[in-house]
Amino acid sequence: MVGLRAVSKRYGLRAPVLRDVDLELPAGAAIAVEGANGAGKSTLLRLVAGVSVPSAGRVERPPGLRTGFAPEAFAAVAGLSGRGWLTELARVRGGGDRGEEVAAALGAILDRPLTGLSHGQRQRVALASALAGEPDAIVLDEPTAGLDESARAALDELLRGAAGRGALVLCADHVGLPGATRRLRVADGGVEWAAVESSAPRVRVVAVGPLPASGTRGLVDVREGDDGSWVALVDAADSDALLAAVLAAGASVREVGSA
Repeated sequence: MVGLRAVSKRYGLRAPVLRDVDLELPAGAAIAVEGANGAGKSTLLRLVAGVSVPSAGRVERPPGLRTGFAPEAFAAVAGLSGRGWLTELARVRGGGDRGEEVAAALGAILDRPLTGLSHGQRQRVALASALAGEPDAIVLDEPTAGLDESARAALDELLRGAAGRGALVLCADHVGLPGATRRLRVADGGVEWAAVESSAPRVRVVAVGPLPASGTRGLVDVREGDDGSWVALVDAADSDALLAAVLAAGASVREVGSA
């Protein structure tokens, strides 16, 4: 469905964030994008969604491909409510589904100004706009940030349904993608497929202090928070070793639970 051909991306004069990426993203796949903070996950998602262009190489998409994209940070638009935002985006798309059913499933508040909503509520509106109209490709960057367990479960069901009808689902999230059929690992400027271990449970660790090293055994992903905390996703079999390592490094663990 979407292909990357020798794609590189750099910002200014800095070293490329991604280098010579060749990738085929098929229809009907639910793909979890994993990697350390700053590895280039968001850059990859923006390239696939078409909101960024490569510095070299090309991104191939079928003509008329409809893409729904929700970035990590959704900027609230002054003067618009959630419903107003969905209406405006539907108008830009040429009418049709505004995403209000998706918003209801996620528990979104639509009749208040976006600027007065919490991050989690704005995220629900962003997700509703991304999933509206059953797009052919759905690209989500940290979609569960600020969502409660009920909204996470609803989003998981929506994404499973999208992949089931043949949409490409590409998602980077610090708690993983429960319905993932494939995994992509972003590291050192490259992107490669990783094995899916659907039967292997994972543990979510929230802590404050030194980050775990990117090469830590069993570490799937780690994301820094705004308050100095970080959230790590680790294979359950290696969770004790990770906890021992971060405690020894001086981190303070706030929460440990299943992912």
